Amino acid sequence: MSMPTQIPPEAQILQYMTGYYQLKAGPKSCHTLAKELQLQENELFRLLRAATALGLLSFNTDKQTYELTELSTILTEDHPRSLKSFSLMFGEESYFAWEIL
Repeated sequence: MSMPTQIPPEAQILQYMTGYYQLKAGPKSCHTLAKELQLQENELFRLLRAATALGLLSFNTDKQTYELTELSTILTEDHPRSLKSFSLMFGEESYFAWEIL
């Protein structure tokens, strides 16, 4: 199995965040998301577990897939009170703030 090409950290963070938008089409496995987003599967798995613990995603143990919850749908662009743009901007700004530490 080939490894994804190395991308800049800020692009990686945005790819993690846009994983939510990938799930908008329906449940997907960690493996499928990692391929679609060109991310390391092990790293993405940890992030998906954390998002599940926070209630942002749900995990179907039978199908081994993740899907959006009611809480995370506010991150989608078609939600009436969408926070998609804010979350992308905030994530990028936060990354740059922590990058210099």
